[in-house]
Amino acid sequence: MITRNEKGSSLILVLLVSLIFMTLGLTIVAATIGGAKRTEIRKEDIATTYEAVKIMEEVIAKFHYEISQPSFKLNEAMLKDTRYKAQLATFIEDLQSQYNPSLKITNLSNEYDINPLEHFTRVYNIAVTATNADGRTRTASRRLFLSPTPSFLQYAAGSSPEGIVNLNGGSKIIGNMYGNTFNISNTVYFNDEVSQRNGQIENQAPSVYPSLQGELSVRGTINGNELLSDPSLSNYFFKSNISSENGVPIIKRATSEYVDVNFKKTFAQKINQLQGYSGTPTTEDNFNDENSINFAIKSLLEPCREIIINSNEDSISGTNNCDSPLYLIEKDENYLDINSAIQPKYTTVVYADISLDEAENDFEIRSPNHVENAPLFVTNNLDIEDAWLVVHGDLVIDSSLQSTIEINGNILVTGDLIIRGDNLTPDGKEELQEDDEVQFASTIYTLGKAEVYNTKISGLNNKQLVLLAQQDMIITRINEFRDYTNPANTPLEAYFYTDSSATLYGVGSLFNIKGGLFAKESLTINAIRQNSIQKSYNLAPNIISSAAQKSQYSRFIIDYDRSVIIDQLDALPRVDRLQLILDDMMIQ
Repeated sequence: MITRNEKGSSLILVLLVSLIFMTLGLTIVAATIGGAKRTEIRKEDIATTYEAVKIMEEVIAKFHYEISQPSFKLNEAMLKDTRYKAQLATFIEDLQSQYNPSLKITNLSNEYDINPLEHFTRVYNIAVTATNADGRTRTASRRLFLSPTPSFLQYAAGSSPEGIVNLNGGSKIIGNMYGNTFNISNTVYFNDEVSQRNGQIENQAPSVYPSLQGELSVRGTINGNELLSDPSLSNYFFKSNISSENGVPIIKRATSEYVDVNFKKTFAQKINQLQGYSGTPTTEDNFNDENSINFAIKSLLEPCREIIINSNEDSISGTNNCDSPLYLIEKDENYLDINSAIQPKYTTVVYADISLDEAENDFEIRSPNHVENAPLFVTNNLDIEDAWLVVHGDLVIDSSLQSTIEINGNILVTGDLIIRGDNLTPDGKEELQEDDEVQFASTIYTLGKAEVYNTKISGLNNKQLVLLAQQDMIITRINEFRDYTNPANTPLEAYFYTDSSATLYGVGSLFNIKGGLFAKESLTINAIRQNSIQKSYNLAPNIISSAAQKSQYSRFIIDYDRSVIIDQLDALPRVDRLQLILDDMMIQ
């Protein structure tokens, strides 16, 4: 019989177990050392990034301080004698020397087709690179816009330093907001047939709180609370079942200077730019009443005085160049005359109602509300790219006949502005989805109120609509009862501003504004989160519960688009100081 000798096996087993534990121990030690090293590298990376961001904040602060100095109060002479260009160059050179070699400032204005001899606007890329002891670097970069535009163009939505913002229900705003008093509610208000027939002002239903992905700059209170650091304020903003839909803003006290727009003064500046002769300048006082507005329009037509008074009233339209490239359209003509007028490139096209006074060898401009002064109807494409259309009276842009029309050019309106479609299909049936559209590459000023309804608004030639109204603005029945599929494909490409108040409803309508919305006196937004809603006499039962809304999408979206400042550079309101607008910061 063969027997096994197991002597020494215990020793081998002990050695094997010891080797295993030693290997594990060394592995743990190596991992610990490696982890500590990675942690140290990570700490150094964070410290380096912090240093780059800190320098960036210092540079931005110096920009803010410099452009607020009296030497940067703007006037046209500064462009002509290149003083402005020299001031900026000196400041930037000194700044780069101060932070050399960490700071690099690159002028990107040429990429945006900005002529430095004609415009104050500049675009810079600010790049700050910080280096640690081991030679590792982190670079913070940010695009900076300098522009002599009013402060409201910096915000996705809001109101003035004295204004009120009412956010009722589940709107979604991507960008920064500004205002004095914010009233935020999870109750939505809306108009429907039952509220109108019962004599109620509005119907109402439970909803969710709004979402704001950005900064909320507050001069006064939020729901009556002056303590903006109160953590309970976050309860007034939307927390979604969809992580990408959450939107609790950074709330801060608004301390920076707000530069307002003087609407009448801006309107007068635009008229003066079009006069093209050394006549009596138009001032903001010319837009206080009907008689003074008539005088302003007459001053604009003064270069054509001889042609006007020597013509019969029925044949005034189609005047020659006069002292400036100006084309006059009488009240009985139509938009085709405007299009034909631009063939020999006019700078100004005027629609007005004129009364000849042969005895006085003069002419007068009739008031916009004159019984014979019908609105100007534009029902087809209008291309006045290098000209301005001045409408003395009301302007109606109607897309219902052609379904889609294009408006290319800038417009001044002394009366009301209406942009509309209809709710019918081409064969006369009630439309289930909006089929009318107006495509804009325009800035429009109106001294009256502005109404937009039953149509889609989109951009044209990589531009958009900028609509500024002195009186109230009403935007309604946009994409009415349309299902939420992918509204990003059909955005309302526009920036809306009113010197008065604006109220909008995202309940039956589906708003997706790519641009902005600002009302000087008060802005009220009502919205629900609901992918689809059926049209009915009483909308309230068709609105899903607030709990169900948490997993659905907003029917009122504003996505701020700062490109309007560059795209509509020549036509925007100007102020006498620079505003600093910042793009998002990138870390590399």
